[in-house]
Amino acid sequence: QNQDRPDHMTEEDTTYAKAYTNPFTLTQEDVDEGKRLYNIQCGICHGTNLDGNGPLYASGKFAAMPANLKGEKYLAMSEGTIYHAIKFGKNAMGSYASQLSSKERWKVIAYIKQVQSENGGSPFTMLSKSETTETAAAPIAKDSTTTEPK
Repeated sequence: QNQDRPDHMTEEDTTYAKAYTNPFTLTQEDVDEGKRLYNIQCGICHGTNLDGNGPLYASGKFAAMPANLKGEKYLAMSEGTIYHAIKFGKNAMGSYASQLSSKERWKVIAYIKQVQSENGGSPFTMLSKSETTETAAAPIAKDSTTTEPK
């Protein structure tokens, strides 16, 4: 069984968290799984559009709006800072460490970063190299010695 490696991050490690990066090789399928997990675990508050307007907030149950993950502050937020917030919670948001494994957190973050890249954020770079390098097929050259029947 593929086990997550411990990250040894503590709640006080906010400076370390800013520089912390994804230790896993992720594929587009992982990002798609991240979307599914986001919608289950995060969308209820942050909204399926990542705009902070999820159904729980819209119902009037919160005094403050959850983070708009497409907002300027969050577009520039490091992936490690987002990881830290998921693992330990932030402000009114509780920890999701028991709901999401380390790798699942990175899948969710990859999904968030992909959506952010499409909405003014930095280019999306969390996929494995083989996923991001497109290999164009070489054009089929016509054989110059072949003659067509007349």
